[in-house]
Amino acid sequence: SLHDALPISNPPANPGGLRSQAGPPLNLTVTMLFCTGSNSHGQLGLGDTLDRHSFAAVPSLPSAPASLALGANHSLALLPDGQLYTSGSNTRGQLGPAAPSTTFAHLPLELILGALVDPDRANLGSAGAWVVTGVAAAWETSFVHLRSRNADRADALVSMGANDWGEAGTATPTGQVNLVSFSHLLPRPTTLFKISYLAASPRHVLVSLDLPSESLVVGWGAARHGQLGSVSARTIPLPTHIPLPLSTTILQLALGRDHSALLVRTADSPPSTLLLGSNKHGQTSLPSAGTTSVVQIGCTWSGTYLLDASLTRVVCAGSNTHGQLAASTSPSCSSCTISLPPHRTVTRLVCGSEHVLALCDAPAGPEVWAWGWNEHGNLGDATVEDARELKRVWPPTGAEETHGPVVDLWAGNATSWIRRS
Repeated sequence: SLHDALPISNPPANPGGLRSQAGPPLNLTVTMLFCTGSNSHGQLGLGDTLDRHSFAAVPSLPSAPASLALGANHSLALLPDGQLYTSGSNTRGQLGPAAPSTTFAHLPLELILGALVDPDRANLGSAGAWVVTGVAAAWETSFVHLRSRNADRADALVSMGANDWGEAGTATPTGQVNLVSFSHLLPRPTTLFKISYLAASPRHVLVSLDLPSESLVVGWGAARHGQLGSVSARTIPLPTHIPLPLSTTILQLALGRDHSALLVRTADSPPSTLLLGSNKHGQTSLPSAGTTSVVQIGCTWSGTYLLDASLTRVVCAGSNTHGQLAASTSPSCSSCTISLPPHRTVTRLVCGSEHVLALCDAPAGPEVWAWGWNEHGNLGDATVEDARELKRVWPPTGAEETHGPVVDLWAGNATSWIRRS
């Protein structure tokens, strides 16, 4: 999804060698990724620049993605074998050495590493030593998380694109390919670390670093509203440590435009939420812990969403100008509850710029329900009208037999994506 970060998986046990720039042959007979919404720069990967108001099949990927990163007008698709594909705009260098495209094109890791400058390029060495393990996107900036095939080597994070707010994590100008350095935050520059969570908002980034004896949450980018903790700077261009109580374990990160949400567990306590940053719309007013455990969190630009342990209720707060809160009729709300339709339980909750999708188990099979902003058809309901109540968007009514079950979904800047089994 646009802003939330779930645990980063390990690289494949026996990852295959890197393929040529042309990438693997396309299998156009079985399409497993569908998208809808804004497409002004070809970010949907459909071969044109026309918005879609209903879910359309993406033909330009050789297999279903393991994850997507969705910027303002660009998209990154990470395949299960570590291959990276890109589509959309590259006006700010957000696709690195890739060309802008209205279809998904293979971006070999060799080209990304080759665009680095020494000593970073020399320090990372051959692309064959690394596996792409995660991706994230700010407004016009992309992040590629690399994990070494050598378990005794630290992870690496590459940023590409705009740096207007310090969101690239370096002091370099916009448009460069950079290696984000965490060495100034480590006990020793050579301390081994792994990146366990990576989340990007339009203007700021949070990362969780696992060290041998502790974990650190670090952030950079826009900071004026306190979204990076108690700092007075307008922007923070280099990763900075965000102090948390001792024995705190990060379970999930989610970012809005000017706020941050952390799902954490401290010692033996049940999971709770830590909310930082702007409260202009009440988005950080939710209590840190409720009577039931929170199992998933999500953020729109100006809203916060907590899925409770019943898997049938979403506690939310923030802006409601486009029906993002569904349960409320006021322009904003500091705490309200959305109840799912009967006999549905949520397995995945994702938030886009100002819309929300919920993947639900239902008696007849998986369903996707959506609500909120819909100006570009990003809800996929064949309209451009905002949905102020929950609306089932997959499978479409009358097409249950032909649309197949959903196994994952993502939400971006006025875009929605569904992965079918």
